[in-house]
Amino acid sequence: MFEHWQRIGSHLIRFRIDGEEAERMVELTIGDHWLSIEHGLEPDYEVAVAGGFGAPYEGVDPVRFEPSADGATVTVRTDYRIESSADGRRTSIRFHDYFGLRTALLNWYSRVLEQHGWGVIIHSSCVVHDDMAYLFAGLSGAGKTTIAGMSRPRPLLADETSIVEIARDGGVLVHDSPFRNDFREHTAAGPYPLRGIYLIKQSLDIRSRQISRSEALLNLLNKIVHWQKDPLETQRLIQRCKTLVERVPAYELYFQKNDLFWEAIS
Repeated sequence: MFEHWQRIGSHLIRFRIDGEEAERMVELTIGDHWLSIEHGLEPDYEVAVAGGFGAPYEGVDPVRFEPSADGATVTVRTDYRIESSADGRRTSIRFHDYFGLRTALLNWYSRVLEQHGWGVIIHSSCVVHDDMAYLFAGLSGAGKTTIAGMSRPRPLLADETSIVEIARDGGVLVHDSPFRNDFREHTAAGPYPLRGIYLIKQSLDIRSRQISRSEALLNLLNKIVHWQKDPLETQRLIQRCKTLVERVPAYELYFQKNDLFWEAIS
């Protein structure tokens, strides 16, 4: 059994990992930037991780939510199983493969954010420029990772999955995301204030166009990492997204596969 600590967003998490192969998969999923923790410090959340569950996901079987008599919640898909205590502080994850573990951890952490109304996870890359965060949102294949790569050596907070805090003081902050794909270097500083949301479109032109809050909300909703559990939860998510686009301007960004798009931003 391996014990590691990591901070995701503003949450301190203790991972208890069963075996070397499970540890390798966790590090492949969220990196190995483990923290040194003083003795006696209590985590916000504890997550036990073990392999050996299920079968590869074929893209057919839905996610199932199975509440238990003691208030715990069980979430099951072909390639993972999550069991969380009633207060959400203790979670057990079993997984089949890398894809199952990654999806399970995103599912679990999205529920942490939902539980406290803390923020959202967005399918996007995020780049720091002049100490401000710029978020580039899009579905698979839109160019999120391409933009991240072309923006270097600017610090990257995310290359495909951004962690966005909708702060109670009226601000919006982006935290370093451990859910990386191609660019795994850790950005130690931050979080950074979010300067703009850019809905990206590959084009022969390079230009940006500010869009209305309603248009931004409509285009952002399908880019939120979320598994619907009940209608009330979905309503709260929509309200958080509404707050986000009220606080941060949104744009359409048309870009080529070069770094000239920064001229259309700054």
